[in-house]
Amino acid sequence: MVVTLGRSGLHIDSKFVPDISVGIHWSKYWSANGFEEKHGPRIKFDHNYPDYFPQSRSNPQDCWSYPESALGDFRRWLRDVYIGEGKFAKYITGQVEKRELPISFAQLAIAAYSGDD
Repeated sequence: MVVTLGRSGLHIDSKFVPDISVGIHWSKYWSANGFEEKHGPRIKFDHNYPDYFPQSRSNPQDCWSYPESALGDFRRWLRDVYIGEGKFAKYITGQVEKRELPISFAQLAIAAYSGDD
């Protein structure tokens, strides 16, 4: 996701951290679709944002690590559900409404994925 946006000319910094949104939605999808039976268990771990990220004030983050065999399912979900069904656009729009991102960033970010196959 970050690579695609970077190639679209967007500067990625601590104000744009889609991993929280992606992680919440993917975790729900994982559970709802019984992926533990298909891929095995996911594992909890502590993630720490770098000190220079404002999010570091809430370190550590309680995160999931998923089996490598789930990568294909994750990529399909990211493309078809998170991006395809508008969850990414909703996240970006919400960041604009909170004044965390400029509207120009949101427009470029959403455009980076319009027409993706």
